[in-house]
Amino acid sequence: MEAIKLSANIDERRKVIVDLPPSIPLGKAEIMLIIQPMTNGQERRGEINLAARGITPEQAAEMRNRVISFEEDWNAPGMEVYDEL
Repeated sequence: MEAIKLSANIDERRKVIVDLPPSIPLGKAEIMLIIQPMTNGQERRGEINLAARGITPEQAAEMRNRVISFEEDWNAPGMEVYDEL
């Protein structure tokens, strides 16, 4: 089986290319690509460094899948008051 590349354009100047493992069977597949801007070792307000807490990208994706159903409510106007708690 040959290697497969997934390419995604972020904007006109930036592109992400990912080598997909050859073990993915042929046919339709759903792929989740999480892009998180890198900082100079500093966490921005509201960001959590999951790797520093021992959480792998696969675990992070699974956690996100479990909470995605209430994302719209979480991001609704006025919900930022809970950031201060």
